[in-house]
Amino acid sequence: MSVSFVVNVAVANWHKGGSWKAALAVVKTPALIAVPPALLVNFFQIGIPPMITRPISLLAAAMIPTMIVALGVQLASAGLPKINSDMIFSSAIRLIGGPILAVALAMPFGVEGLGRSVGIIQAAMPTAVLTSIIAFENDLIPEFVTATVLFSTVASVITLTIVLALV
Repeated sequence: MSVSFVVNVAVANWHKGGSWKAALAVVKTPALIAVPPALLVNFFQIGIPPMITRPISLLAAAMIPTMIVALGVQLASAGLPKINSDMIFSSAIRLIGGPILAVALAMPFGVEGLGRSVGIIQAAMPTAVLTSIIAFENDLIPEFVTATVLFSTVASVITLTIVLALV
């Protein structure tokens, strides 16, 4: 669970009713509802039987293909995306600004070695498919967000190659 996921859900719901509506949407998010039981299971080192872990691992393995299918459905309904300056700017912030920010933050926090490299590469990843699902679910310019996810993913072939060569 990342902070960006919580922020995405909150921001997407802010326009519907302000801070209380956004906070309620975050609290009702299934991923957040699962956090307290997961923390308890980890803290008390409770063994989970295979009949429970197997379906969970199968669902987890199916998540990425399901999200890609959802992105494909959104792209099919939106039509062929038109590349515009907003899409290029937002993708550049993600693909170029992300690794630059990661490098800048690694120094003062003393992150070195493999941890630094992994952090920089993670920051260079394209916009997540989950972002388009949240935008679609909350009717926040889903066509633009979906097209930006596609554009940043395609553009990341070039930017990730450069980042990997430099790291």
